[in-house]
Amino acid sequence: MPRSIPALEICLDSLEGVRIARDAGANRVELCASFTEGGVTPSHGLIALAALQGIPVNVLVRPRAGDFRYSSFEIEVMLEDVWAVKSLGMNGVVIGALSENLELDLEVMKTFIQAARPLEITFHRAFDQVSKPFEILEQLIELGVRRILTSGQQASAELGIPLLKNLVKLARGRISIMPGAGINASNARQIWQETGARELHFSAFELLETAKPKVSVGKLDMRMLTTPTKIKAVLASLKS
Repeated sequence: MPRSIPALEICLDSLEGVRIARDAGANRVELCASFTEGGVTPSHGLIALAALQGIPVNVLVRPRAGDFRYSSFEIEVMLEDVWAVKSLGMNGVVIGALSENLELDLEVMKTFIQAARPLEITFHRAFDQVSKPFEILEQLIELGVRRILTSGQQASAELGIPLLKNLVKLARGRISIMPGAGINASNARQIWQETGARELHFSAFELLETAKPKVSVGKLDMRMLTTPTKIKAVLASLKS
């Protein structure tokens, strides 16, 4: 009997995107803001409205761009965001914290997980920065983390297939290894089949050029819009 196709999680940053992903056949969304910075925590209003759209929503909790080593002040902010996400009835949080030597910050992660319960926890691509991925894998399993989002410590999940495959094998179903980064209709099936992953994570954006601003305030001349076409194309490639 052929394996069921993997669940699809779409990374997006708008209420419109949540509805598009839902209607295009996605299984879950990761909600964030500021894609140009690698994603940060979205607004309270966006989270609250996304919760009403009839699709599981996991919310990124990340206070800033840059590394994943946080000060005590940043940790306070992240805990407030975790409690807010939980109060709004979301499916889960996407979070992570590392120590100065690029190992898991165990005490901080325990604090985040305790605050988030009973929501599911995804450890995000901070995993791609760690120096001992197999050791961190076991620690995250012990903590009760639901999944790890990772590119296999490469620029794309396609390039990271060897490590992703090993992680899936070592996980033995105790935690989900979810490939992400550069997944599209041309490589989704290969990544799924070669790694054995049961979930895939990708964005489905098209760049939209807007009117040239009179005065530059950030990147006002381009927008990134979630499109159903790319989601449906990945689904079709997996089913083919």
